[in-house]
Amino acid sequence: MEYGKGYGSSKKEAKTEAARASLDILIPDLKNSEYQKLNRSESDLNFFDEINIEDQRINELCLKAGQYSPYQILVECIKRFDCENFILYGIEDMDIKTEVNMIRNHKIEFKMIVGSHTATIICKNKREGKQRAAQKILQSLHPNLKSWGSLLKLYGQGSCKTSKEKKEEAQKITELQNYACSNKPNYAILDKLKEEMLKLRDRSTVKNQLMNRPDGCVCNGDWLK
Repeated sequence: MEYGKGYGSSKKEAKTEAARASLDILIPDLKNSEYQKLNRSESDLNFFDEINIEDQRINELCLKAGQYSPYQILVECIKRFDCENFILYGIEDMDIKTEVNMIRNHKIEFKMIVGSHTATIICKNKREGKQRAAQKILQSLHPNLKSWGSLLKLYGQGSCKTSKEKKEEAQKITELQNYACSNKPNYAILDKLKEEMLKLRDRSTVKNQLMNRPDGCVCNGDWLK
């Protein structure tokens, strides 16, 4: 009879993983479904690499994919700017100011102001205007970036992990050890390594783009670390 083996940072974790490994032996389909879940979020993120930053569908797509909305991304972006970068990017304070004016045909003019950056949107309601204006401001702040996926890599979920999230990520990697077969490569671990290397490459590319802006400003990049 084959028994499940488990690894962990403590005896309790190792026992839990051994029990899960035993279930994988008894129910092989369970292992496949769990492995698919680990890669689903990365696939969702890659999808946005093909979407333009000012695409009007972004807010809806982010909602369906469980990602931050454009406005949430803008707030997170501003949080990470230090004083030096506020000056470089024309942002004098952290306030996001908005103005709304009613126009004909039951539409509104929604204006958003962040420092010296202004975005004006003609839309049906404030909610739509808020998200689309945030997209335009983000594009203005990141002229070298073209896809929404690039912004998600910088400011989206998982871009700045809490200690709890880091622990969970480490636990997931530990769990992948249970997918190994004797005398064979652990493809689950190798795939995870490849995934993390690609993330590192993408993040490095985005940092280099931001540090050399077409308007002549050069960002030191410290706030991206």
